[in-house]
Amino acid sequence: MARSQTARVVQPLAKGQITIPVGIRRALGIDESTLLEIRLDGEQIVITKLPQSTREVRLYTDEEIRAFLAEDVISPADAAWVQQMLAGLR
Repeated sequence: MARSQTARVVQPLAKGQITIPVGIRRALGIDESTLLEIRLDGEQIVITKLPQSTREVRLYTDEEIRAFLAEDVISPADAAWVQQMLAGLR
């Protein structure tokens, strides 16, 4: 199979990270704020730049995540109710 002029060979780092060559990033307008979808298609890895409209993702700070997890506690009464409801489904 012939390679396109934009094709490059890259080697994954120890943790599986790869670098998208600068020419490809520039051609597609990819920067550190760009969201990419990565999927397996048979024996190929397909990386697709997502459209701007998908960028409605909110990034939370570690502090915000810790605060959310601290607040995310179910009361004993709610836990008992959920267990009762799940038991009725069996």
